[in-house]
Amino acid sequence: MKQTTIIIFLVAVTQVCLAYEDFKPGYIVLQNGDTVKGFIDDQQWASSPTIFKFKKSENENAVEYSPATVRYFYIENSMELYSGASFSFTTQQNESSTISLKDSRQLTFNGFLTVLCLGKIQLFRMDFEDVEYFFIKADNEAIAQLELKKIIRSGTVKEKGGQYGGFLPVYKQTLKNKTTDCPESQKTVEQLDYSEKALTAFIKKYNSCVGKVEYVKQYAKKYYFQKGLLAGAGVAKVALDFTQQLGSKELSALAPQVGAYFVAYRKRGQGKWGLYNELTFGMVNGKPYTHEYYVGPFKYISDNEIAI
Repeated sequence: MKQTTIIIFLVAVTQVCLAYEDFKPGYIVLQNGDTVKGFIDDQQWASSPTIFKFKKSENENAVEYSPATVRYFYIENSMELYSGASFSFTTQQNESSTISLKDSRQLTFNGFLTVLCLGKIQLFRMDFEDVEYFFIKADNEAIAQLELKKIIRSGTVKEKGGQYGGFLPVYKQTLKNKTTDCPESQKTVEQLDYSEKALTAFIKKYNSCVGKVEYVKQYAKKYYFQKGLLAGAGVAKVALDFTQQLGSKELSALAPQVGAYFVAYRKRGQGKWGLYNELTFGMVNGKPYTHEYYVGPFKYISDNEIAI
């Protein structure tokens, strides 16, 4: 009976987590060019979304939208602009990935990309299978992938099983071909790293060079820190300036306790991890004690909740 109760509880918790919604102020731009203000369900997507939920007012029911009807959507709190797109791309690996003989795949994406720059050349980021992909779109041209190809060659390095690997920066030649009307960009493209920061700065400078800058992504604070005081007894400790109740599994005695806590987390991507630490002081059997209690990592859920 106890096991059945636990299973039912876990299923209920899973359903609540899957149904979690977090509507934030923002707007959408429809395919006909109309702009509609309202509230967007900010899921802080770890992978680029294919659909999203939007409602004009907080009290009405949300409606799902796809690139078929929405050109852009913008979330004010995170300062994220997304653009609808449909295209084929080649899978690739990060530079930090281990050498793999797995062949690249040709896939089709139909969803929303994070907008990094708008201008004569537009720059986008796609998150897919824990890898960041970058794409550009020039005036009246199809979207093009900025590729960083991983290559495997035969060799004599024993520790690599007779093979060695490297990266072929195809993206540099792609950008060089697209920026021939700006001599300064031609000079710096060969030193360009394959990263969001470097590519955004490069496209921003190019668009400035040709006199057409429309948008450059602004970055919200990535890391969040909270600290405060704790007070309570046993597992009933409550943070005085943090709305989430925090409990200690190690302290079973219902003894008075006071202390302090520190929380650090990164908001980007629901389900990312952070650190939590607390130091409490109390009385047990009339004697003072000090107890340092550490729990980490935890999952960030929303502005006022963490899952330990």
